[in-house]
Amino acid sequence: MQSKNIDEMIIELYRYENAREADSRRSGVPHKRN
Repeated sequence: MQSKNIDEMIIELYRYENAREADSRRSGVPHKRN
């Protein structure tokens, strides 16, 4: 695996987590972290 692909995966995961957290805040449900 190339490091560039890993970086892109991390960025996508970060954005996904951010979107999920914003979603939880909007619906009033606490965001659950592992």
